[in-house]
Amino acid sequence: MAGKLNPQPQAGWLRWVARGLGGLIVAFSLWMIVGHLTGDAGRATRTLVTGDYVGMVMLGVALAGLVIAWWREAAGATITLLAIAIASSLNWRILVSPFALFPVAAALHLLNARLSAGSQRRT
Repeated sequence: MAGKLNPQPQAGWLRWVARGLGGLIVAFSLWMIVGHLTGDAGRATRTLVTGDYVGMVMLGVALAGLVIAWWREAAGATITLLAIAIASSLNWRILVSPFALFPVAAALHLLNARLSAGSQRRT
């Protein structure tokens, strides 16, 4: 069609930027978890409640969503966004944490790349 822009090239580089960002987020998070488990950090300053545990599990699920997004962009991004939404519904301060903002940014980039590619071809 004349006059139509091809969204496929944009989707390609956007997909790899999002994958790279997601990979860095997962690698850094795993590095922090290993450091915490093997380090000599002190105990928590307060008793953890059920909401704290659910929030930590949801952040783990969000990281798993970023890993899944390497193969299935839409599914991985959706898992990440839902996990962050559940965690933030329990504690709104999660939304200002880099551990939530960076995965959300990567997930939105992945969804944008998927939608850009999907407008070109239907799968």
